[in-house]
Amino acid sequence: MNTDVSVIIPVFNGEAFVGRAIDSVLRQTHPATEIIVVDDGSTDGTAQALARFGDRIRVLHTPNRGVSSARNSGFAASTGSLVAFLDADDEWYDDKLARQLEVLARHPRSALCCCDYVVQNGTADDPQPQPHPQSHFALVAARTGTRPDDWMRDPLAALVQGNVIGTTSTVLVKRALLNTVGLFHSRYKQAEDYDLWIRCALVTEFVVMDEVLLKKIGHDGNLTNDQIETFLYHETVLGAHLAGRTFAAHGALQSAARLALAQTRYQLANLFYEARRYAESGRYYLKALRTQASPRNVGLFLHYTSRKLVRTLSLGAIRAKAA
Repeated sequence: MNTDVSVIIPVFNGEAFVGRAIDSVLRQTHPATEIIVVDDGSTDGTAQALARFGDRIRVLHTPNRGVSSARNSGFAASTGSLVAFLDADDEWYDDKLARQLEVLARHPRSALCCCDYVVQNGTADDPQPQPHPQSHFALVAARTGTRPDDWMRDPLAALVQGNVIGTTSTVLVKRALLNTVGLFHSRYKQAEDYDLWIRCALVTEFVVMDEVLLKKIGHDGNLTNDQIETFLYHETVLGAHLAGRTFAAHGALQSAARLALAQTRYQLANLFYEARRYAESGRYYLKALRTQASPRNVGLFLHYTSRKLVRTLSLGAIRAKAA
């Protein structure tokens, strides 16, 4: 297997952290063939932060068009037979590429490899590490009752339950696969990676490494900080694949995907309720109910709406008593 790896780092106004991301690539025990940083129209000191790396990196300057377009521009300029994406506020462990190349070599039928990661909460300038951060895979396993071995056996079924990969920065992918399935859809501000992994799972096996090889910095500038927007894009992606019959040829997955879409809509209804956007909350409860005609979905509808009804009545009683 060829081991030439192109690393693509999109950045927008990332002067505070992009240097750490690049340093983590330069420390790799298996050196990257090229590091392409796509400056997506930054207006801060990102250009100066990149300048200190000289010819160790290649910088592309583009108008601000979003992370998907930036990654796609980097891919178009790259030459490696394997491609790794790294967000500008993430950091790889030193042996990330070496470990993934080793595993991919043992699984020649797989064209995509992903690994586990931890989130370090804090600001970009002064991250505050958690004493014992729980890894992404551990959180997904607790939520779904499945394990990385299950995701590896059937990645499409795993992705129906959610974005088990979690972040683009964990992925090492063969160039030929992206040439086959296409790149990131720029119409998605979020969940663009989730959409791509679903398309990949239709044509290749995945290698899922139950090893933490990445540190993700959580800060105010993260796109995924807005939960409502995150779930709205997740809904859009999953709904588009259902409308396009992605799961139709996969038996029970069609039904599982509809239930997953309903659950996403219940989450949105709950979030709208917490934001006191009650009309939108009610619409989403009904939208979720209509997503799938099944006893389980009716049970979910009754579960969520009854809890909110009890809470609403309780709050009304408290306010009336206080008045």
